[in-house]
Amino acid sequence: MAVLQKIKEKAHEFSRGWMSKLYDQGYLEQPTLYLSEYFNRYKETYVDRLNAVRKYGEWTGWVEFFVTGIRHQAEESLLRSQELHTLQQEYEATYGDIAAAYAELACRLFEQPYLTATVAEELLGVTSPTAYRAIDQLVEEGVLEETTGKERNREYRAREIFEILERPPRTY
Repeated sequence: MAVLQKIKEKAHEFSRGWMSKLYDQGYLEQPTLYLSEYFNRYKETYVDRLNAVRKYGEWTGWVEFFVTGIRHQAEESLLRSQELHTLQQEYEATYGDIAAAYAELACRLFEQPYLTATVAEELLGVTSPTAYRAIDQLVEEGVLEETTGKERNREYRAREIFEILERPPRTY
């Protein structure tokens, strides 16, 4: 069982992709390479393979299942990364030549897809009113969405970026 625990620990470490900071801070519902999603989707097989290891020392089926999960999740992560890159290029084409705070903020959302007005001020090096106007413009365009429902201390997220990150797997 110690070996299984080590495998689980290593799988957890491995599953922490480049978006782990957003996941750790609660901005993403799941990390980019999320092996638990695969294991939960195929829970019966997961349990059967682990029981076979525990009861009979049958490692081959478990390792094949585990590696298949890594492959599927890696393919999904690659697809999401490509979609994010395409979206970033679209934003650069749409906003890259506009000399306005909202346009710069749109292009910088790939660095900081979840933000407050204070974060926007810091990102752009602008005053509070300018940051709020930039955010309001991007909310109006559907690029940002407010997440708290409050009148004060609002938080915003880049809608299209999070749609890519949070959608269910499409490769399996």
